[in-house]
Formats: sequence, structure tokens, C-alpha cells
Amino acid sequence: MPSTNTLPPVRSRSSRPDHAWGAVFAGLVLALAVSLLLHLLGLAIGLASLEPLAENAPFAGLLSAAGLWSLLTAMLALAIGGFVAGRLAPRHGLLHGLLVWAVSALAAVYLLTSLAGSLGAAGASLQAMGADLSALMPQAAQPVPEAGAGAPDATAQLRRPDEQSARVLGEAAAERASQVSWALLIVLLVKAVIAALAGALGQRSRRREA
Repeated sequence: MPSTNTLPPVRSRSSRPDHAWGAVFAGLVLALAVSLLLHLLGLAIGLASLEPLAENAPFAGLLSAAGLWSLLTAMLALAIGGFVAGRLAPRHGLLHGLLVWAVSALAAVYLLTSLAGSLGAAGASLQAMGADLSALMPQAAQPVPEAGAGAPDATAQLRRPDEQSARVLGEAAAERASQVSWALLIVLLVKAVIAALAGALGQRSRRREA
């Protein structure tokens, strides 16, 4: 009776999964950890460089420096996370790096909206508490009307808001909001490109070692 040796089926390259959420999660966790460490490093350096007694305005350039450091930190963290995700992914490292950026962006938006909602609820509670305290206080006596028929009209005209100034302020606020929106869009696109290219580099380094 002839013996038949059955070999285990060889898994071809085309049968590999195209994506791995474990690689995306690992890259995301590493990106968050690197971002935390770099933010703490920047905070320590910034606070150590302050000299309130020797400088007239010690906090003058602190806000701009903190914004630039946060931007560089986020880009470096996404580059490291995208590289790790691309290296651990079976295929399509560029896509896995892009997914690291997408998940991190959505998580940041969720945290910001949750924080804004919590602050809004706290502000509403404080406002209601202030209204209750005002209701408990005794009402002040009504003021005696001033002499002269034209005095109340003049006071009302002085207290009437200037519509032209309000329009100018509204236009300036809208222009500022538009500039901020464009800046955020450009920053998000740059972060997406960095994470995707880092994922592609991670996948390429894995292929070279294989």
C-alpha cells in the first residue's frame, strides 16, 4: 500500500489579511505615550526657563512656544506610531499609518467636546447658583427719577449698543475663526501625510528584513 505524505497547506501571500487592528492599536498607544512624555518634557523645560523676578513679562512668549512645541510633539508622536503600525501590519503599511492618525484625531475631538460639555455644565450650574443667591437678597429701592424731560431719553441713547461697532467686531471674529479653521485643516492634513509615510516606511523596513 503506497504511503501518501500529506503536507500542510502553504499560506500564500495573497491569503494574508490586508489589515490588522492590533497593529493600529499598538501604534496609537505608542503615539500617545510618546506625546505624553514629550509634553511633560516641554512643560519641565518651559517652567525651568521662567524667571519671574528677573523679567518684566516672563509669560510673554510662553504661549507661542507651547503651541509650537505641541505641534512638533504631535507630528513626532504620529510618525513613531505610524511607523510601528506599518511595521506590525501584514500589508498596506501606509493605510495602517493613516488609520493611526484617524483614530487619534477622532479621540482628540471626543475628548475636547467632552471637556467643553463639562465646562458648559459647570458654568450653567454656577449661573443658576448665582441667580438663586440674587433672589434671596433684598431688592434695592427703586431710584428716584431725575428732573427734566429729556434726561431718560439721553441715558437710553447712551446705553444703546452701537450697531456699527458690533458689525465690525462680528466681521473680525468671523475672519479670525476662518483663519483658525484653515490652519487646523492644514495641520491635520500634514499630520495625516506624516503618519501615512511613516507607516509605509515601517512596512518597507519589514520587507527588507524578511
